[in-house]
Amino acid sequence: MRSLILTIFLCFFMWQTQAQRFTIPDSLKGKSYEELYQNVYEAKNDSTLTLIYINTYLEKGKQDKDNVEIAYAYGLLSHYQEEDKVKLQYLDSAIMIGKNADHYSFPSLPYSLKAGYYYHKLNYGKALENLLFSLKAAEKKKNEAHIKMAKRNIAEIKSKLGKYEEAMELHRKVLLKDSRVGLEGEVDTINYLYHVLRVAEVHSKMGEIDSSSFYIRRGIKISKLVKGYDLYHNFVLKEGVNHYYRNNYPLAIDSIKKTLPFLSKYIDKDYILNAYLYLAKAHSKLVNREEAKKYYQKVDSMGLVEENMSLNLREAYSGLANYYKDKGDLKNQLVYVNKLLKFDSIYQENYKLMDKKLLEEYEIPNAIAQKEEIIATLEAERSTSATQITVISMLLALSLGGVVYYYRNQRVYKKRFVQLVNTTQQKTVTPSVKENTVKNKTGSTAISDETRNQLLAQLQKFEETQGYLKPKINAKDLAKSFGSNSSYLSIVVNTYKQKSLSQYLNDLRIDYVVERLQSDTKFRKYTIKAIAQEIGFNTAEAFAKAFCKKTGIYPSYFIKKLEGRK
Repeated sequence: MRSLILTIFLCFFMWQTQAQRFTIPDSLKGKSYEELYQNVYEAKNDSTLTLIYINTYLEKGKQDKDNVEIAYAYGLLSHYQEEDKVKLQYLDSAIMIGKNADHYSFPSLPYSLKAGYYYHKLNYGKALENLLFSLKAAEKKKNEAHIKMAKRNIAEIKSKLGKYEEAMELHRKVLLKDSRVGLEGEVDTINYLYHVLRVAEVHSKMGEIDSSSFYIRRGIKISKLVKGYDLYHNFVLKEGVNHYYRNNYPLAIDSIKKTLPFLSKYIDKDYILNAYLYLAKAHSKLVNREEAKKYYQKVDSMGLVEENMSLNLREAYSGLANYYKDKGDLKNQLVYVNKLLKFDSIYQENYKLMDKKLLEEYEIPNAIAQKEEIIATLEAERSTSATQITVISMLLALSLGGVVYYYRNQRVYKKRFVQLVNTTQQKTVTPSVKENTVKNKTGSTAISDETRNQLLAQLQKFEETQGYLKPKINAKDLAKSFGSNSSYLSIVVNTYKQKSLSQYLNDLRIDYVVERLQSDTKFRKYTIKAIAQEIGFNTAEAFAKAFCKKTGIYPSYFIKKLEGRK
């Protein structure tokens, strides 16, 4: 409530001070909104002149008491602000005033703009929150264009979070139903092309290179027909990336280089960063180390960690750290290892929706170990004192102990993996509940034979139909669906399955997922979180814990070993 009051106060304050500071120039008095907007567009490269036109637009809206135009002006003003705080204040003003505007684009438009602000800051949680507000508002006003835009951007965030299957499902079901282009003019065609570009990217990230190239060819064909928009070179870039994944590195370099003069003009620098990164990676594969270094440095020179959290930047740091490591240049290697650590620290702190498991358990510890190794080596070069030698020896001994411990655990995990696979292959038929039925087992005497047999039959059907895959199953609801009560159900499960209902459900799910992971290669590509949701667990942590409790290994290790057998 306090934050809402503060937001309203700030918006009111900005409104009042804006009016006190700005007076419409005589030359602009009497101009229509359409004329002023055209002036804004034509003066877009002159920020001073642009702000004069937008403030005139805003003042005219206030004089006319037109909430639609006022909200629209605040949205325009936000685009030309350098300070994040001021940009967000203008967007909040547009949202607040837009809620009272009788127009199909408000307040969905300013919510979408605010989502875009957070998206470019890589704060996907806030971006998603505002996209959902935008979607809800667009659905209320039945604004199909904004509904499509919100859903497309939600799919893009899912892709950024690594949820490629979910992103592609959203693309297929909602956004690619109507493949017709240009029905509502050029703007409709441009939006469609941006969507085709995103679909191609997701296919590429999923390893479906041929499908990605199919959409790229479609995008190239259509983009040639659109004047004034240079989307053609975006598609050429994406096909260059696909050539890289096909291991055709010379063709990848040739395709990507052709796009550089055009991509460098874009305001969104992520395109040119992506081009430089894949040029570096392709040259690295061809062992052209100096060329690879040159392009990695171009990526590095274009972004600061505090301002640009693109993962392209992280890959460049890693590439440069490896380059200097191969050169034996420990000082420069340390510079880029420190940049890696700084990137990961900020990324982990600010973007908690991202899957931090890999960073926490592998990449960050690996980078820290690399940093400590470099520092130790540099110190050893400066001095060979007995104390330093002793310390280094102790560190080596500890490292050796850690390696021994690691490989010992790996042998244990490998043995458990083999046992689990063999057990699954030998289990041809899952024993039904009836095979475990023994009358008058301890604990079941209080239940009539009819009730007991009915529950056992229901449990057998429950297993056969894989009812255990549904999320949020509890004893009360399950017993009700069986036509019984939770007390009787718990007694039967405890007696005949010799485990609690929770353990019974978890064991059924783990048995199912072990078999499916072995037989379904596509399922193995899911994230741990996606697999957990697929089989009824509420969280990835709960799934991993249940899997390890039953099998003695973690699901990530099991999947990795299965993939290694291909």
